[in-house]
Amino acid sequence: IQRQERFLRNSGRHLMPAFFDIFAPTLTTPPPLYTPQMPAMVEMDMLPDVKLLDMGDSEAAAVSGGTGSSSLGSEDNDDGVVQGGHITTDKEGLSASSLTDPQQQQQQQSGSGGEKGTGQRSAGREIDTGQEGKVHDQSLIVSADEHSANDVIMETACDDDEEGHHAQMEAERKAMAYENATLRQALERMGGKAPRVYVEEARERDREALEKQNKQHRSRKVSTSTDEELDTLRSQVTSLEKQLEKAKAQAKKAADAIVESKKKSDKISHSSFDVGDVGLFMPTGRGSDGKRTYLAFHSNCPHRYLSTDSIDGTPDYVLGRIVYQEELVASGAAGTDSNPYGLHPGTKFWVLTVEVIKVP
Repeated sequence: IQRQERFLRNSGRHLMPAFFDIFAPTLTTPPPLYTPQMPAMVEMDMLPDVKLLDMGDSEAAAVSGGTGSSSLGSEDNDDGVVQGGHITTDKEGLSASSLTDPQQQQQQQSGSGGEKGTGQRSAGREIDTGQEGKVHDQSLIVSADEHSANDVIMETACDDDEEGHHAQMEAERKAMAYENATLRQALERMGGKAPRVYVEEARERDREALEKQNKQHRSRKVSTSTDEELDTLRSQVTSLEKQLEKAKAQAKKAADAIVESKKKSDKISHSSFDVGDVGLFMPTGRGSDGKRTYLAFHSNCPHRYLSTDSIDGTPDYVLGRIVYQEELVASGAAGTDSNPYGLHPGTKFWVLTVEVIKVP
């Protein structure tokens, strides 16, 4: 729990808030897939490679360490002592090694006793000699001071660079697997669904949105074509309406002309006889065929006879509209077909065919 807390406060502070909110409630219980390996940092790759010292070098380092002139210590912090290729830092009576595991720390504390000079360095060499195999097997060791909020992640010295790189990659893989598994568990707890379900739902929503967009596009195309057809029909209807108005005006004009002509033609003609005029025909005798002869009532327009085909029987008069007139010249004896009305030879006469308007 303390390691988790230090991780979240220091190395884990760069994580996004959602990831931090997932880890914060689990501080009281250890995570199911917790592993102490952490990914390598760029700052750690820049640290010097500290290896085992020879006997003469260790004694010289002890002398320099006893005088308080340590090359690895900080001016503001306590003196740092090199012990067999390892760095130890003493703060307020608590000691933690950044290059040894907890078992080595216990052996160093029991072997050093109260001495901090030459005895402490020799004990460190003995511990390193016994634990050298374990140090090479462990590529990443995490150490944190309980009274400080700074976590230290360092890479141990490794004779074989390939093995160190492999161990580093393995640690990164485990850390990523741990984060991935934790995120998956958190998502399943929050939504009750596997991540694949969310992906399928998102794809389904995308498909629905695409179908809706296609339908809208097709409807816009249909509406556009429909609008064009409607515009064409409207223009045609407008032109037809104009033509209809013109036809109505012409029909009205023609009807008015007909009415006017009827009013004029309803008058009985007597001074001239044309097609469309109304004439009054009176009986004057019988013709050669024994039928009564009807002569048009006139003034200075003689010899207008009614055709025998226009009447039935022998009415006292015939009122009719002239539809056809035939001009003839009398020849031969009276009573013949060439002179049916007994006129002088060479006399012009007209036979009128009428539409009977009124008979008694």
